[in-house]
Amino acid sequence: RPSEEGLATILDRGRERGDVVDSLDPATLIRVVSGTTTSLAQPMRMSVDEITDLLMRVCFGGLIALRDTK
Repeated sequence: RPSEEGLATILDRGRERGDVVDSLDPATLIRVVSGTTTSLAQPMRMSVDEITDLLMRVCFGGLIALRDTK
């Protein structure tokens, strides 16, 4: 439950800034990210950095406007 509440807070802040779509349900998103992470990590074929990069691009690329920080 704390993870879901934390994600809801992050999504609310993102909505206020216009970076996150309005129709996103925090409970659904946490299940998708958690399940995806578990599935990718089980075969141990990807590094932590590769999994993180893939999740950011696939799960959040269309939901949150990612900005290059470099």
